[in-house]
Amino acid sequence: MDKRYYMSSLAAYPSLRSPQAALNAVRQHWGIENKLHWVLDVCFGDDQSRIRKGNAPMNIAMIKKTVLNALRLVKKDYPRVSLKRMRKLAGWDSGFMDAVLTAKF
Repeated sequence: MDKRYYMSSLAAYPSLRSPQAALNAVRQHWGIENKLHWVLDVCFGDDQSRIRKGNAPMNIAMIKKTVLNALRLVKKDYPRVSLKRMRKLAGWDSGFMDAVLTAKF
């Protein structure tokens, strides 16, 4: 059995005093990390981005998240194709790009 230790400021969050509540909070945090941030890094190379000035980082982040959501909608029709490959496919095939752009949110 593995043991994991976490640093926390539980005094600031009285609702997280029980071990189960703290465990759920940690899992929820890492769930967000794994579902969004990791996918953005793998599919869009987010960690390699050099966009840092003005409003550009926020604008590009919004565009990337919108595209990711559109690709996830289309992925239901293409379950065996990765999101990264779907992004490339949209650049190569105008028919596929039309399918992504016309996906209903």
